[in-house]
Amino acid sequence: MDYDPYYSTTLPPLIALPIFFVLNIVVPLSAHFVGRSFKRYRWAPHILAFLWVLASVFMFDLVGLPHLASDEEEGPGDGFLFMPLALETVAVLAVYLLALVGLLIGRFIRQNAPRSQGDGY
Repeated sequence: MDYDPYYSTTLPPLIALPIFFVLNIVVPLSAHFVGRSFKRYRWAPHILAFLWVLASVFMFDLVGLPHLASDEEEGPGDGFLFMPLALETVAVLAVYLLALVGLLIGRFIRQNAPRSQGDGY
């Protein structure tokens, strides 16, 4: 991979993409393990992980994709490098959504469960 001064990036795209792929998996997993160690506010690391996964797409655009000059047009395959990270982000956010729905359903069931009355013996 050669350096091209006309299309500068902070990181080369083929290095930035695997870094963001790994971070989008490691950050939510570490939030799970860190959140288990808290007695209160177990959700706080997950909020940070959710925000990271959401922002990672935009960060990859800033850091890993080359910026074109204003008079240039994009080529036919320029968006394909962005697509795998966007799909992974959707998948991770869908897992967070499913976990939230599961927690809300479990809380709803616990609140509406019939209370057992003791026989009084």
